[in-house]
Amino acid sequence: MVTKPSYFSDILDWRRCVLPSQTRSVGAESHDQRQPARVIAVLTIALAPGLALAAQTQCAPAADAVLVRFTYGSEKEPWIQEVTEAFNRRDERTASGKRICVEAIPKGSGDSVNEIKQGRAGAAEVHATSPASDLYVNLINHESTAEGGKDLLKVEGFLVSSPVVIAAWEPVVERLGPRNQIGWAELFKRASEGGFRYGQTNPESSNSGLSALVAQFYAGAEAEAGRPVPRLSQAKVDDPKVRDFVARVHQSVIHYGRSTGFYAEKMRDGGPQYADAVVVYESDVIQANHHIRSKGLGFPKLLAVYPREGTFATNHPFALVERDWVDADEEDGAKRYFAYLMSPETQARALPYGFRPSVPLDVDPKVYGLVWSPDNGVLPFESVHRFLATPGGAVIKAIRDAFRAIKNKSHVVLVIDRSGSMEAKLYDAERRMERTRMEMAIESANLLAAALQDKDRLSLLFYDYRVEYSGLTPKGHPIQMDAAGKARLAEPLAKVRPAGGTAMRSAIETAWQDLCASIKADPADPSIRVMVVLTDGVDNASKVSDTDLIARIGFTQQDGQGGYLGDPACKIPVFGVAFGGEADDASLKAIGAAAGGETRRGDSADIREIFKRFSELL
Repeated sequence: MVTKPSYFSDILDWRRCVLPSQTRSVGAESHDQRQPARVIAVLTIALAPGLALAAQTQCAPAADAVLVRFTYGSEKEPWIQEVTEAFNRRDERTASGKRICVEAIPKGSGDSVNEIKQGRAGAAEVHATSPASDLYVNLINHESTAEGGKDLLKVEGFLVSSPVVIAAWEPVVERLGPRNQIGWAELFKRASEGGFRYGQTNPESSNSGLSALVAQFYAGAEAEAGRPVPRLSQAKVDDPKVRDFVARVHQSVIHYGRSTGFYAEKMRDGGPQYADAVVVYESDVIQANHHIRSKGLGFPKLLAVYPREGTFATNHPFALVERDWVDADEEDGAKRYFAYLMSPETQARALPYGFRPSVPLDVDPKVYGLVWSPDNGVLPFESVHRFLATPGGAVIKAIRDAFRAIKNKSHVVLVIDRSGSMEAKLYDAERRMERTRMEMAIESANLLAAALQDKDRLSLLFYDYRVEYSGLTPKGHPIQMDAAGKARLAEPLAKVRPAGGTAMRSAIETAWQDLCASIKADPADPSIRVMVVLTDGVDNASKVSDTDLIARIGFTQQDGQGGYLGDPACKIPVFGVAFGGEADDASLKAIGAAAGGETRRGDSADIREIFKRFSELL
């Protein structure tokens, strides 16, 4: 859920405040000495938390209307949702006279373009999209041309921009060195020393993760050449020394993730204990610092580090889908919507969120200083940054494909409820049949296991009123997830028979104890370590309470005495799956949030997607 800034109720008079002079000419006050003060007053409260936005705009079917389905990078959600609702109220018409309604759907950039590539005509067809940068446009057009002989996306223009940055806590930046000298080489060094907690999203599904990965290859090529590299080549991507540089940076990764917003929220809510630095957008740093101040969390300031070797300015292209399912009215509607997004009025609404406009705005320069300010952890708006050249599609594809070999190895403990309630049957709409919760859970667990690589390891822990490891993965002996390991894993999963009570907290405690012991036994092992916990009921058999368990493992939760709970040597995230309507997710949510993870609730239609989401952590 996205937080809608409360200033939008005040900005109804925005024609006087941040909009270009030409839009104030009809029925608006003349520009006078009082206006800059009004601008400052509005933007000073621009980021205050307020009402929540819906995740997706809705359009009701109508014979005289055309529905334009538009997917976009979720980092733009606060801005896009507000302005799309306003557009849909305008009664804008196509050349043929049809009323345009835009259904705006936030998605990860990689997920969005891949779904379009795999899509077809029908109820879910997409007509226009806006990933966070043209990296994904170049990549998907390269793949589409190779497979079908033509591009998938046609770029109409670029909506807004926001640099990709390394967000680090102010004390961390002070330790790393002068802010303007910090880059990927410094993270490479810290990774070699150990103890540095770094996060970025999965480049296979998220633009910030892909941007970071490409920038890391640039930095590795620069380190190898001893000078800046103006454009990344295939030869540099294939260079073993460059790949080793990037792999060393990834040794500090705590886990990956699907969305940039996930990392921004974890940093602002979990504080310095969650991670030392993560890759997000400049706009995320602006919003996170305001959240920390307004909530009185007491965390140090997050600083945006613009990597010394260079970064990418995410330029948010607006692209039409070049497929036969897009008819003339849908294309016309998408183009008119794009023109609306590019209007000065609409562009001005993106400013408070930290997005840089793509068109000149006639506003007082002080406006920019309110958003791009030291208090918000970013450099002034007019600062000059070193931006990297976007490689061609073939090079981007080679970098993305290299990720699997480069990424950090992982050890995941899969904690599965086998209590009697897992025998309950539900209708599985995707399979069109009734199945037990256990059957669907096992299938989802196998999907997560299938996403792991040969170098990854997995432990399987079951619980009912008892807690016990599978015979395949006894305590302290996870299984290697190569092809043979995956084949062997299917057997104990298939033999699970639900019975008994639910000792979820005891199972989490057991898994945490054993993971923590493995960390302390081999502190030089940089593996990603996470727990994925599934439950479908209420804990009725554990001997440990929520409070006691959180005190032991809740490393992001403050202890009220200036410190944090948990063991500083064992910061192990817990990701939960609450399966079905009877699942009491309150306990799992509290534990997951305190331990740097999250909990997702789902039924038969959601369970596979949740496990897929969690597989992208690894």
